[in-house]
Amino acid sequence: MNTTRANLLTRVMILGLLTAFTSVTGCQRADLASVQGVVTLDGKPLVDVEVQFLPVPNQRTNHPSTSAYTDANGKYSIVASSDYGVLIGTHHICINDATVMMPTSSAGQEDGSLPSEGRARTAKRKSRIPSIYSDSLGTPFKNVEIKSHSVTQDFALVSNPNSTSNNP
Repeated sequence: MNTTRANLLTRVMILGLLTAFTSVTGCQRADLASVQGVVTLDGKPLVDVEVQFLPVPNQRTNHPSTSAYTDANGKYSIVASSDYGVLIGTHHICINDATVMMPTSSAGQEDGSLPSEGRARTAKRKSRIPSIYSDSLGTPFKNVEIKSHSVTQDFALVSNPNSTSNNP
């Protein structure tokens, strides 16, 4: 009886140590990838755009979309962790102009104060990106395969996507 109790106690301690180790190390999920790349429009880096990875529904997953924003050089980066990253598999990619959603820099009155409602005014801005790139069904970046845990995926946009045959 004593040996059975000791074996059970040993097993419980080992299981506890394994659980503690995996939670401390912050293991990356096996099905999530880190993705980085550059977004350009007519060969020039695009600043302040959202790169959105939308898993194709037929993958039988409920994983949400994952997105990142570009920096001053048009670079974006998504680093996978235990609960965040790009699902390995097939995606539709949408590119959205984040500046359209931002308040204008002159959000206040001429004297610099906020409008009487206390809210910043937002002027309607025209997107720098052709609308086809923001459309999840019409995007030319359909069925993009993310196959490994670390991927570089660049996106080259053109101002007039309907007049060129170079789109993916």
